[in-house]
Amino acid sequence: MRADRAAGVEIALPHGRGYRGGRCTPMMKSCPYCGGAHDVGVVCDKKPQRRTGKHKSKAGDLRHKNIWTRKSREIRERDMHLCRWCLAQGVINTKNLSVHHITAINENESRWLDDDNLITLCYQHHEEAEHGKLDKNKLFELASIAAKVPPYPKSGR
Repeated sequence: MRADRAAGVEIALPHGRGYRGGRCTPMMKSCPYCGGAHDVGVVCDKKPQRRTGKHKSKAGDLRHKNIWTRKSREIRERDMHLCRWCLAQGVINTKNLSVHHITAINENESRWLDDDNLITLCYQHHEEAEHGKLDKNKLFELASIAAKVPPYPKSGR
């Protein structure tokens, strides 16, 4: 009898199983989700689940439709591919733009494609609007009027 068998020492075998005292036992792996150890192939119940099917939000489902892609493109063109909040402050910003629902889809689903409920914002102002830091009435006002780029200042030649 080998000394390792007698001592009950586990030896890793190439087929993923260990050898302990004359019988094969499953190999264990450390779990990043619970901090414990599980047999290889066991899925920990603490592992986060992917959101699929009925667990997805209605807003997320609507945003992946072709009609939303077309409407989003239309709103960006209407707003001349400018952040409307920056433009109201006299700043021309064309970077990191997205279309924002002033009234959230989960608040009023029937308005998700209304032109007067959609506005083009840069990333910073979109985040501020999402967290309620921008005045909704001002956003509605900006969405209802046409975007106008201020004229370039004349050079003093």
